[in-house]
Amino acid sequence: MLKLLLSLLSLLLLACQSSPQPTAQSAYPSLDPLVAQVAQSRDAQRAAAAQFEAVHEQLLQLPSCNYGDIQAVSAAVVAAHDDAVQAAVAMSTSIDAVQQVADPLFQQWQIEAAVYTDARLKAASQAKLTLAWQNYTRLMQTLRQSAGQADPVLADFNAAVEALQENPECG
Repeated sequence: MLKLLLSLLSLLLLACQSSPQPTAQSAYPSLDPLVAQVAQSRDAQRAAAAQFEAVHEQLLQLPSCNYGDIQAVSAAVVAAHDDAVQAAVAMSTSIDAVQQVADPLFQQWQIEAAVYTDARLKAASQAKLTLAWQNYTRLMQTLRQSAGQADPVLADFNAAVEALQENPECG
């Protein structure tokens, strides 16, 4: 009986040794959702920039309009302003969504890196995690700075729309 148990244990040990060991690559959660969310955030920022340009063009038309154009220009400026506000909100929302996707991925990566028993794999995974975290932190800082630049532009648009609504005369 002991001989049979030892044989089974040695077979089990042999099977464990021959089974593939986890690699640093297999431990990483899929980054596809994060990449998709970053792309969506980039697209939202581009859309906001385009919308801000449209509002800017509308505002540039104000000084040169004649009395017959006042209502049309005013309506177009207000609509463009509203679209710019929506674009800015979409941009901020998409940045928050990047963080909501990234944080669990990095947490999972930290957990999986800590499980490694092989010191070399553990160190390699930790080094890649640290580098990825630093890149992610810079990306989020850039995205938030970019979104922050929309605030003064929106404040100017708000002031222009309010002035237009209070005094709907051109020039």
